[in-house]
Amino acid sequence: MISRKLTTEQLIARRLKIRSWNHKIGAKVAPHYTPSMGVRNPAAPEKLSLSLLLSSYAHMGHSTSLWNPLTQPFIYGKRDGIHIISLDQTMVYLRRAISVVREVAKAKGVVVFIGTRNGQKDSVVNAAKRARGFHVFDRWLPGLITNARNVQGNLGGKIVAVDDNGRVVPTEESPKFVIPDLMVILNPLENRGACLEAQKASIPTIGIIDSDADPKMVTYPIPANDDSLRCTDLIVGLLSKAAEQEYNQNSASVNKASSYLPRA
Repeated sequence: MISRKLTTEQLIARRLKIRSWNHKIGAKVAPHYTPSMGVRNPAAPEKLSLSLLLSSYAHMGHSTSLWNPLTQPFIYGKRDGIHIISLDQTMVYLRRAISVVREVAKAKGVVVFIGTRNGQKDSVVNAAKRARGFHVFDRWLPGLITNARNVQGNLGGKIVAVDDNGRVVPTEESPKFVIPDLMVILNPLENRGACLEAQKASIPTIGIIDSDADPKMVTYPIPANDDSLRCTDLIVGLLSKAAEQEYNQNSASVNKASSYLPRA
């Protein structure tokens, strides 16, 4: 075989031809999971399924050495020294929690979302926006409920309003303390103080209960993996989405009713 030296133009043409061949091979990237999807655009409650829970690792419990016997009804079995949570139980309790959030939103109640672990900030902030509620992502200050007038009054800040053009207009009104109608806690073990204050104030709570937690810490437990951010994002997204749907439905009903009012 006789080799010959190619010119610069020939090298460029060969490179372009090889590139065109390579672009035609391989697989197309199908729609895939990205962490921001569950935070900014969570699944609707109607989309809740066992496959969705399974893909978020909601079934993975803790080591059997850390097991809390009170979670026995939630346990499906164990594998390699780790408890497996029954997703059938998770579905039942999660649907009940969604119904509770819907009723609170229907009554225009105040919902507080609490998630103080690393990585939970974005999910609780976005959930609070959807549910028109409040959020706690740093740490729970003792007395936020039982001593709300003094503790919340010392948090500082100011109240602002937004005009029709979207501009922020400061007001002279000082912040007032808020007593929630429902508290959603993503990590009850690290927020025992919040659970105790809610119990003293007779405020219902929804919490993610892993195999090492006490279900009696909250009013409406959801047996699931509290260590997986994908799982906590999914659950808080479903709950906040239910509240958002209820608010949108109420707004649509009000607008429809006002359109039938007689004109003066």
